[in-house]
Amino acid sequence: MEFSIRSMRQIFNSNTEKRISEDAAQELGGFLDSWAEEIGFEASEVAEEDGRTTVRAEDIKKVLRDRKDRDIEQSLSI
Repeated sequence: MEFSIRSMRQIFNSNTEKRISEDAAQELGGFLDSWAEEIGFEASEVAEEDGRTTVRAEDIKKVLRDRKDRDIEQSLSI
């Protein structure tokens, strides 16, 4: 999946009054694409562990909760 520059501009503009350059929009899109790929992979592993071939919203939520917990633990150990 690839996020378009236009989509990145729309996301950015809906949250701020600032403009975003094409390079910045590409960078943001690349980051989101990579992040979504990682989340999708981890969620598919959760579904597989539960004996399913379909990733559910609950799998995505579990991955995001687990990542949040890991991020908090890492920030506390700094």
